Amino acid sequence: MPDMPGLLRAYLALDKRRKAGGLSPGDMARWSQLKATLNRHFQPDIQEQHAQSRASVRVPLSLNVSFESRGEVRKCMMKNLSAGGIFVASESPLPIGTPFNVRIHIEKTGEEVELPGEVVSVGASADLAHDEHGMGIRFVNLTEEQRQQVADFSEEAMRKAIESRSGEP
Repeated sequence: MPDMPGLLRAYLALDKRRKAGGLSPGDMARWSQLKATLNRHFQPDIQEQHAQSRASVRVPLSLNVSFESRGEVRKCMMKNLSAGGIFVASESPLPIGTPFNVRIHIEKTGEEVELPGEVVSVGASADLAHDEHGMGIRFVNLTEEQRQQVADFSEEAMRKAIESRSGEP
């Protein structure tokens, strides 16, 4: 079994360098390989082409989210998270292109993070059961502080997911 904590550390280091100014072709190839390995680890049933098309690693994570739609607050369950967005399970997803603010409720800390997003996909997620539908939400117009919050939250979720799968403390 590969050293997933080590692979995650390598991916995160390369990802930070990629975002800060770019990578050499060799490092870019290594980053892509690590991203694919982590995506397969977190979502073993995902199709390779779907995993490759994503700009960042997506990690399964169930948290309550809410948003306002047509004057009423709707509550859903977030099913996964990446640095670029989330997928939420919903029986009545909003139309593609709908902009709104999504509030992620972090039960462990009691914190609530509000982020601007827009619906970019509607239907079944690649990593959900076929009968579970929802919507993909891409974060848009994030402030630098919000971008860092999402990056930190995503990194922490990946670390915890790897620890829980490997039985590490």
